[in-house]
Amino acid sequence: MTDDYPESGYVHTLGHGLGLSIHEQPSFSHVSSNTDVLAPGHVFTCEPGLYYPERGFGIRIEDVLWVDLDGQVRNLTDFPKDMVIPL
Repeated sequence: MTDDYPESGYVHTLGHGLGLSIHEQPSFSHVSSNTDVLAPGHVFTCEPGLYYPERGFGIRIEDVLWVDLDGQVRNLTDFPKDMVIPL
């Protein structure tokens, strides 16, 4: 794995923990030194996105999730995900 980031396409991490700070552990980055593991009680974001500035568009979904005491991941973001493409 490399720690270099591209300038288009997938250009950021997949998500991060939420708590007293907006960006905290666990981190979902593609750097080889990341060894974070989800555990019950963690609240985190999942924010996949693709960006193509040279083509004038990008898309990103941002959900907040929680690992309950049984280890099940629960999505706390109750919002529809409809793709709308202007014609």
